[in-house]
Amino acid sequence: MQDLFSTRHADYGRDKRINEFGKEQVWRLADYIQRVMDGRPIYLITSTAPRAVDCGEIIAFRFGLPDFEKLDYIWVANDAPNNSFYYEPFSKRDEANKKLIGIVEDRKDKADGIVVVSHKGGAERIGRHYLKELGISLRVGELTYGEGVHIDFVNKKGFLCPETVEITEDDNDDWLLNQF
Repeated sequence: MQDLFSTRHADYGRDKRINEFGKEQVWRLADYIQRVMDGRPIYLITSTAPRAVDCGEIIAFRFGLPDFEKLDYIWVANDAPNNSFYYEPFSKRDEANKKLIGIVEDRKDKADGIVVVSHKGGAERIGRHYLKELGISLRVGELTYGEGVHIDFVNKKGFLCPETVEITEDDNDDWLLNQF
């Protein structure tokens, strides 16, 4: 594993499937991953949540993958199955975190890039773990839908992905309004 992309699923609707905006988010994320990987292979893992599987299908299509791995355990949300990280007792949170990281570690030899499509808590935990392990200073706040953490193990760098626009106090409010 040279690159890790720990991502949160895209925006979704009441039916728990990604919506049109979510599809745009995933295509943007897939474009970012494809640029970084530059033809190198990826291994894709998603939670079994329909919204995460939908994201996986788009990424798999972009990379020509015939299938990808789907795991209950990385479904980190209140609608998750009972055997997921979400339902691990708080008293066993350290063990649960190790199991979550172990999922990535057990697959790191499968491809140059590992892509994990999980949920807010899972994506953030995985990203923060590897950033800390490599001593990378990157503040990971709350990941919104379709965002993730990209860790470049070769160059020991971390990025939020896909690229986001940095907004400063000097930015013109009219410019911001016209962007959305």
